[in-house]
Amino acid sequence: SINPGNSGGPLLDRLGQLVGVNTAIRADAQNIGFAIPVDHLRELLPEMLDVERRYRVVTGLVVAESIAEAGRRVEIGGVEAGSPAAAAGFDELPATVEAVDGRPVASLIDYFIALIGRAPGDVVRLSVRSGGGPLREVALTLAERPRPD
Repeated sequence: SINPGNSGGPLLDRLGQLVGVNTAIRADAQNIGFAIPVDHLRELLPEMLDVERRYRVVTGLVVAESIAEAGRRVEIGGVEAGSPAAAAGFDELPATVEAVDGRPVASLIDYFIALIGRAPGDVVRLSVRSGGGPLREVALTLAERPRPD
């Protein structure tokens, strides 16, 4: 059962597998609780962790997650003109991000978690692979996102 104070905690099945995240209970009823399904959370989490929005930094990379037979991968599909990524020399696209500062990246969530807490001016080292070629390291200096009017 879900009790007051469980919000944000895991909802597990009988086998101990995560099936959701507890969000609320109906206090005036018995045993009625609400949870966000874990599959829906996997869809929302990258947007919630987006460092460009949360920490007001700009990378200039257009990233997305792709799922192939080998598993999930973080793909760089584009580079914004005049951005830090363009200045760093991201010219061979599409490319796959293999690691951020030496930490392996297996999903878009891993990519964003590796960038959490970064500030404008920080240098991030991305290990990328283009078209099955050799792994190369690119130093990306984060820029500050302008404040809206």
